[in-house]
Amino acid sequence: MDNIKKLASNIAADLAAGKTLLYPTETIWGLGCDAHNEKAIEKIYQLKARPTEKKFILLVDSFDMLKTYVREIPQKAARLIDHYEKPLTVIYDINETAGLPPMLINEDNTVAIRLTRDPFCAALVKELGRPIVSTSANLSGEAFPTCFAEIHSQLKSGVDVVANYRQDDKAQYPPSAIVRICDGQDLIFIRK
Repeated sequence: MDNIKKLASNIAADLAAGKTLLYPTETIWGLGCDAHNEKAIEKIYQLKARPTEKKFILLVDSFDMLKTYVREIPQKAARLIDHYEKPLTVIYDINETAGLPPMLINEDNTVAIRLTRDPFCAALVKELGRPIVSTSANLSGEAFPTCFAEIHSQLKSGVDVVANYRQDDKAQYPPSAIVRICDGQDLIFIRK
């Protein structure tokens, strides 16, 4: 655990300086950056060749951090986050005063956020003190990689930092489930 904390601390300093990151999550390998750094977010859009109307998700490390960025966490959503069998991304109404760059906010004033349970990702977010962007480490329109070896060389060389963590891991991690909050309380699954 000390190694994870040290690695997370070093990478968090890079993210705070505006660098982009290739890193393992509890789902698949991702591209990330400080969610408050517009230049770093733009670089990830360019690296992926992704249309800007397709927004990224954010990772937070706690309900307290989540509360800062969303208007409300319905009871149903909180229970689902705590008990769902796989990682869960929830689409929330945004708290307009949270200061997120407009490029992360959907046209309907929503944002997709996952409360990460992965020890490395949680330590990284905690060390940074802000959410991090998380998007699959693939070129737009291509299949997402199931392991580090499958990540396109253009992405590996295009980011500023590659996490030296779980690169030899061959375990398969599926993408997160995605649920949307509708009418303030109802939950609709977009991906299970």
